[in-house]
Amino acid sequence: MIGSMDQFEIVNAVLSICLDAGVRDAVVSPGSRNAPLMIALKRNFPEFRVYSVVDERSAAYKAIGISDVSGRPVVLICTSGTAAANYLPAVCEAFHRAVPLIVITADRPARLVTARDGQTIFQEHLFGRHVDAYFGLDPETNTENILQLLDALSSTLSVASRPVHINLHLDEPLYQWRVKYPWPADKRMPKRNSGHTFETDELNGSLKPMVVIGQSKPGKLPADLLRKLVEKGFLVVSGGLSNLPPEYCVGHFNQLAVHELPQPDLVITVGGEITHKPLKQYLKRIDKLKHLHVEKTLYPPDTFGKGVRLIHAEAEDYLLWLTAQPAEVGIEFVQLWLQYDQSAEDVQFRTQEREIANYYLPLAMAAFEQQVLLALGNSAVVRKFLNVPKRFHRNLYGNRGTAGIDGTLSAAVGMALATELPVWCLIGDLSFFYDVNALWQVPYPENLTIFVFNDHRGSIFEMIEGPKDFPEIFELQSTPHPFNCEHIARHFGLKYARIEEKLDAHTISKHQGGLVEIML
Repeated sequence: MIGSMDQFEIVNAVLSICLDAGVRDAVVSPGSRNAPLMIALKRNFPEFRVYSVVDERSAAYKAIGISDVSGRPVVLICTSGTAAANYLPAVCEAFHRAVPLIVITADRPARLVTARDGQTIFQEHLFGRHVDAYFGLDPETNTENILQLLDALSSTLSVASRPVHINLHLDEPLYQWRVKYPWPADKRMPKRNSGHTFETDELNGSLKPMVVIGQSKPGKLPADLLRKLVEKGFLVVSGGLSNLPPEYCVGHFNQLAVHELPQPDLVITVGGEITHKPLKQYLKRIDKLKHLHVEKTLYPPDTFGKGVRLIHAEAEDYLLWLTAQPAEVGIEFVQLWLQYDQSAEDVQFRTQEREIANYYLPLAMAAFEQQVLLALGNSAVVRKFLNVPKRFHRNLYGNRGTAGIDGTLSAAVGMALATELPVWCLIGDLSFFYDVNALWQVPYPENLTIFVFNDHRGSIFEMIEGPKDFPEIFELQSTPHPFNCEHIARHFGLKYARIEEKLDAHTISKHQGGLVEIML
């Protein structure tokens, strides 16, 4: 014990600060070095829902899924060594998608890090630039320094919207505990300030402004706000998983004859990644396009290569401010684009390629009717789903921060753990097999249904330009395989169904709560 705080009291202080920051969920992976954290959670913090996940890579994505649905930060806790390194893919995803994970990695004492002690790696600043802040807590330093770090941690968690890493050095003996260390009331977090003012010159005298909404959570941007934007002459375009009210946005950009439409002179981007590649390519081709990006971030994305001006604010605050500005543009620009988009939706509903008509559209319609939360896999799955009419683009989730195939199933499991609503995961075969450890969850959420689209390869490479010109790399890139999901489903005790015909509402309803493999 140094001064007035030992390592067990520091553990209690850290968890108290997390509790004050609104955390109610903790995803814990087994180990010994993190035992003080587990003991404190169980004995001192009944407010936390604690989930045990053996695979740290899967655990971190499950935490993302929990946060996506709950809207709260989630704590991750692991032991020392490569356990912490396995968090990296999900931490990258959370950083680029603005998901507030609080990553607590237990570590050996600093004196043992280079002593070839077991389960020891260089954990300090392990996640580099993919966290908003890093805190190294070492009980062997003086108490004054520890208190300063805890005070800074408290302030940071009050505003953090991205991952924060806490590396906690813990020494033996580990299996002890202290009564709860209450973080002083005067140290607790200030309220967020939601008041904002902006300069009108940010609009640059635009006559044809376009607002592109990237990935956004359901309900993030209310219909009334978008209606007011449209009435002010701002064209609202969905960038993909935007969860926008269909009547106030362009939702079928990929199907539009954009050469027949007037070009915007200003684009305002909000939200996360823009899934529609043709939309990004279109905006890159426009000369003298001005770009504003609205987000609280250190890295403003110059998505279109035109230079970007960052508006450091919450999207809703800025868009609400836009609706209060005097109208300087006409509505004709918006009306023409919306007319074209409606025509495209009508065509989309009548003429779909076989795979979309037989599987994606029935699933989208059933999910819409049942208020299902949809976790969409990357690559081919998300692209094909976004071809269904925009009226069904509701309650859409996906790992579009880094857009990799890893972690889709784990995030869906996390979503199902955090809600009583039905959750459906639409996922490709490679993504499913890659993340199969996600099914190792006890208890397993019965409200989760998994739809695996199995075409025995990575068909995304047949949808993009380039691969077909180099057939010699087909096996390396598309990785064809003979496998199916039946025995995996049986192994984890899931109901299994194999589908080779067109889906209908009855078939979908019949197989709720299991694994449905769609053979393409």
